[in-house]
Amino acid sequence: MSYIVVRDGVKLSHLDAETTVGLHQFAASLATTASDCVAGSLDRRTLGLQIRSIGSRWPQSVVFAAALELLNERNAAALAAVTEKYRAYVGRVEAEGLAEAYAMKHIVDGKTAARILGIKPGPALKGVLDRVMDWQLDHPLGTRGECEAFIKETIGADMQR
Repeated sequence: MSYIVVRDGVKLSHLDAETTVGLHQFAASLATTASDCVAGSLDRRTLGLQIRSIGSRWPQSVVFAAALELLNERNAAALAAVTEKYRAYVGRVEAEGLAEAYAMKHIVDGKTAARILGIKPGPALKGVLDRVMDWQLDHPLGTRGECEAFIKETIGADMQR
């Protein structure tokens, strides 16, 4: 609905409308994740998955989320806290090497995963590939062989249950 309002009511292009809706869509989750980052309760996987879900416009989304929060603050200490929260978020993204997480390829592709599990490639592999990406984000130095072992031992065992 908001897409239609932005596109037709404000007369923005399709791309601008999508971007505007996306900025609003991710603002609340970014605020929460940035707070978790400051609290030290944010894991690498959660951060990487968030960047993957936002996509290549994640830096603009961070700026937008920060701007929304800053609009609600009146005193200098609160403004500084909001600014620091988002600096910490971006710093963590950079420290974890996740600035381009949205473009990460699976270390093991669907055909290989299907072969390892002895299943046919198809829509059911999406869940397997989601778990492969989770593993990759949890094991940034993991090798393809280690991931294949994870698929066989963990995902394969889960499928047997």
